[in-house]
Order: sequence, then structure tokens, then C-alpha cells
Amino acid sequence: MRSSPEYEVHGTSAVTGRPYDNRFVSVVTVRDRKVTHWRDYRDLIAAFDAQGRPQHRPS
Repeated sequence: MRSSPEYEVHGTSAVTGRPYDNRFVSVVTVRDRKVTHWRDYRDLIAAFDAQGRPQHRPS
């Protein structure tokens, strides 16, 4: 059985004080009532923006 739950997080970066909002999707494979594989996908740009990275953006 494969499931794809979606969830989101909201908070503030401890490093920069910037707000952090992100959405995730997990792809979970279950066999014999045990999780056999788990993958997460998220918006890396949202995480980088909250941390203030990259410092120098191309113009």
C-alpha cells in the first residue's frame, strides 16, 4: 500500500527571525503493516529564504 499524506509547517527562523511557511508531501510505502520506505518532498526555496540564503542573488 502506498500513501501520500500532505502537511504544512509555519514558524519563525531562529537564525534570522524571518517567517517560515512550507508545505510537504510524504510518499510512504507500507508492507505487512510496516513502513518500508518513506520520502519527503518540500519547498527548499522557502527554507533557504527563511534562513537568508543565498546571500548574493544573481541580477
